[in-house]
Amino acid sequence: MIALGGVSIKFIGCIIVILGTTYMGVYKCFCMQSRVRRLKAFKDTFIMIKGHIGFAGMNMPEIFETISCVAESEHIKEFYKYVSTQLTKKEDIDFYHVWENAVITHIKGVYLNDKDCFVIEKIGRMPVYLDGESQIKVIDMTVFELDRLIENAQEDIKQKGKVYKCLGVMAGIFIVILLI
Repeated sequence: MIALGGVSIKFIGCIIVILGTTYMGVYKCFCMQSRVRRLKAFKDTFIMIKGHIGFAGMNMPEIFETISCVAESEHIKEFYKYVSTQLTKKEDIDFYHVWENAVITHIKGVYLNDKDCFVIEKIGRMPVYLDGESQIKVIDMTVFELDRLIENAQEDIKQKGKVYKCLGVMAGIFIVILLI
C-alpha cells in the first residue's frame, strides 16, 4: 500500500468518493429548493402584472418593460425584456406566440421544468385585447396554479430532501465498501 505522509492513497480515494456522492445528494436537494424560489419569483411578477393592469392602466409592453427592471432574477429580467421588445417592435404579432417563444427560449429546460412552463404559458392565452378584469382573472388563475406547484415542490423537498442527502452519503459508503 502506498503511503503519502502516513495517509494511504486508498483512504484518500475513499474520502473523495464519499464526498462526491454526498455532494450529488446535496446538489439534488439544492435544485429542488431553487425551483421553489424560481416559482415564487414568477408568482411575484404575475402579481406585479396584475397590479399594473388594475391600477396603473399601462399597456402590456410597458408593464413587461417595468417588470424587467425590477425583477429579482436575471433570467426573469431577460424574459420580460424579450417579451417587451418583441411586442413593441412588432405591433401586429400575436401575444401568445411572443409569450410562448419567450418561455421556450428563456425559461424551459434552463430555469424550470415542463410542468412549470406549461402553467406559465397560460398567461400567453390572456386576452390582451379585452378589459383588465378578464386579464386579472387569468392572472389569478395562474397564480393559484403556481401556488399549487409551489406547495407540491415544498412537500417534495420535505419528503425527498433528506432522502437525497442520506442516499448520497450511503451510496458513497457502499461504493467504498465494494472497492475495498
